[in-house]
Amino acid sequence: MEDVFDILLVESNPQGLRILVDILSGEEYSLTTAVSAREAFSHIFRQSFDLIILSVRLPNMDGISIASQIRNREQSRTTPILLLSMRDESDALAARGVPLGNLDFLAKPVSPEALRTKVRMWVGRSKEGRRETEASEVIGVPEPPIGESNLKDQESLNRAAIEGMQDTAILWEDIHGFVVSSNSQVRRILGYQEHEIKGMHASAFFSLQDRKAGIPELEMRLAREKGRAIDERWHVRKDGSRLWAVGLVTPLWRAPGELEGYIKILRDRTDQKIIDDLAHDSEWRYKRLLDSTVEGIFGYDLNAMVSFANASSLGLLGFPDEEGILGLDLHAIFPHGRPDGVPCQGKDCLMVSKVLKGEESHGEAVFQKADGNRFLVEYRIHTVRTSGEVIGAVVTFMDISERKRTEERLKAMEKRFRQAQKLESIGRLAGGVAHELNNDLTAVIGYGELFLDRLDDQNPIRPGIEAILQNGKRAADLVRKLLAFAGKQPLVSKPIQLAAFLNERFPHFRDAAGEKVRLSLDVDPDLPQIFSEPEQLEQAILSILSNAKEAMVEEGALNISAHRLDLSDPVEAERVLVKPGIYDCVSIRDTGHGIPEDIQERLFDPFFSTKEMGRFAVGLGLSSAYGFIHQCGGTIHVESEPSQGTAIQVYLPTDPPSFNP
Repeated sequence: MEDVFDILLVESNPQGLRILVDILSGEEYSLTTAVSAREAFSHIFRQSFDLIILSVRLPNMDGISIASQIRNREQSRTTPILLLSMRDESDALAARGVPLGNLDFLAKPVSPEALRTKVRMWVGRSKEGRRETEASEVIGVPEPPIGESNLKDQESLNRAAIEGMQDTAILWEDIHGFVVSSNSQVRRILGYQEHEIKGMHASAFFSLQDRKAGIPELEMRLAREKGRAIDERWHVRKDGSRLWAVGLVTPLWRAPGELEGYIKILRDRTDQKIIDDLAHDSEWRYKRLLDSTVEGIFGYDLNAMVSFANASSLGLLGFPDEEGILGLDLHAIFPHGRPDGVPCQGKDCLMVSKVLKGEESHGEAVFQKADGNRFLVEYRIHTVRTSGEVIGAVVTFMDISERKRTEERLKAMEKRFRQAQKLESIGRLAGGVAHELNNDLTAVIGYGELFLDRLDDQNPIRPGIEAILQNGKRAADLVRKLLAFAGKQPLVSKPIQLAAFLNERFPHFRDAAGEKVRLSLDVDPDLPQIFSEPEQLEQAILSILSNAKEAMVEEGALNISAHRLDLSDPVEAERVLVKPGIYDCVSIRDTGHGIPEDIQERLFDPFFSTKEMGRFAVGLGLSSAYGFIHQCGGTIHVESEPSQGTAIQVYLPTDPPSFNP
């Protein structure tokens, strides 16, 4: 029965791999498949193949690099390799692959007939090579086995032991480094017959780079001075391929101070080097991938100790390098405790318990930086397993402090914008109603005054007419306030030095506050001037003071302060819904019971009042104040918390109005 032709198919694309298997499955071949370099080498280390069909594009390593690693193994130095590449890659790859030998190319997409032809060619060459080997074995004279007669003395025993070292080449060198003898393994490991290597200088087995660096001479000098020299590096075989070997050089002394030569032992570790390089390359690539992410990523073991961290996590947590974070207790980064408030430590940790149960965690939490400062994050914890066993967890997180601040700012802006829209809508309605009422009231008051002028003091209907006029004028005052709220009232702006204005009108404010309220004034004397109508401005402040006084049941304190505020930044200006610019901010703060949030939204609504039933309250004081300040180009902002008092801030622009409505 003919020998089976073993083929290794290496292709990362599952569909492409199925196509290759389908093309060759009808032939007399034994097919082994792999989807990565690591899987391919795991097969190569376990068995020999007659042909390796290798895709150029694989994860973590290209086909030529893998072919080079295959050639570095003594067992696969001559194994034929068929590289599958795109057409535009073939020329460049061929130039790189020529030194490897036994290398051929086939363009993708693969033609079934072309692939079968290539494989049959390699099958034919393989069969021819096997026939030549069998013939040489028949003709050749085998070496006699070592018999008892050859083991009569210790030297023969040592020689037998040396020859039995399958992965070790041993060279005996003279004092200048020239080979005088070797064991039989030099043929398998270095590719030389024993008679070929005799007389060669040991530097011939080093790479050109190491020879230029003087490594062979350094090796002999260290052996003489320290008794031995050991290193691990690439060496060169007879055919130019490389092997990774551990080298040990020891000096041979004929007598003290009289050097006879050296013994050099080379142990082939190419397979292990390939495994290590693949692992290191994969680890390096994953490390680079982790370091390129914006998210912070770190791991911890079952003792709740940090085991690794990517660059982003170091930056977010304020560590200059991994040294400061590796081995750190998880709770130094992620302070948390049990529901009863007892802090977690080490293995006694909720997060470790969840990981051991295979549970994942996610949510928002406060993380702590290296300097002790804390910040808000969104995190997710994933369980890590090896061979089915839980070994720790990986934490991914992002700093959401700014996002939260932005969301809160947008919510506040959205709330104020809705309030402004509502007030604007109410203002249009109130303005229209007030305008119509004003026309009717003008007629009522005008005719009432004419009629009253024609009546003497004793006329019995005079009191009725006076009552009509009194109520008409009161209604006209309400209309004026409605028009002020709607911004429909004519405004004649004048330049006002606000500091002088507030100091001058302070006695009026004092009277409005009442005797039981402590009123204070804190004004920046260098306030820029504003443009407004003095009487209307005073009335607006008095309306705010009146409401603040009502918020304090009996006694309390009121403070009026004024300062310059730069809102040139559009973002800051938008926060309070005004145009960018410089403003004078008048703040009126009370020590009352505060304003609930639902009432704050209605505070400037016309005819809205929180006063008890039976107490006179029209509910237009704050409404007209809001309308007037808005007509000046400013706004009113309210900050209040229950039991913490209220601050009403009046923003007045320092730029002159472009027109007076």
